[in-house]
Amino acid sequence: MVSEWKYIFWVAGTAWLPLDQRKIWLWKNHFKLHDKLIRSLIWQFSLKCDGRLPKVLVNLYAHCGNGHQEPTLDDLQNILQRIVHGFSSTFVILDGLDECSEREKILNWIQTFVLEKDINLGLHLVVTSRPEQEIEDKLKSYHYLDLVEESENHDLVAYLDYQLKNDSDLKKCNSDTQGEIKLTLMKQADGMYVYYQ
Repeated sequence: MVSEWKYIFWVAGTAWLPLDQRKIWLWKNHFKLHDKLIRSLIWQFSLKCDGRLPKVLVNLYAHCGNGHQEPTLDDLQNILQRIVHGFSSTFVILDGLDECSEREKILNWIQTFVLEKDINLGLHLVVTSRPEQEIEDKLKSYHYLDLVEESENHDLVAYLDYQLKNDSDLKKCNSDTQGEIKLTLMKQADGMYVYYQ
């Protein structure tokens, strides 16, 4: 699948993954803002640099008075590009782009970041979001997967068919009522289905 798409793979849909409260707090406070996203990526890639800080990051720290002043956003973006360039293959997953408060800045950064010819050969960026027009306009030229269309609710349909056939109370309903129950539940689920036993 990865070989089928070049740099950006946009996954759109209404599906979500349940997270514990700490992860929800982390998302709300660190990944919705453009500069915090860049800082987080720098940090995560730096952890993968053979146990030492990348030299470009050490140089930036010195340039900023050994931590007495903040680096500019341009400095951070430049550092991220240089760090990523040091990897032969990188995968970045941005989940919930539609929930970002600085969505336009992040969309512009995505396009700039991916178009950097020096790093894009080994870069794979997966972006997930609900299918919103602003995001679609910016990412429509990249590989796209609509989770709701792709799934066509196969799991939900199979589960409902099984329940309508085997549940003692539901079996008593005539076929029109069963069809109405199934249709209503599928519309209300809107592509989201999690089965718990």
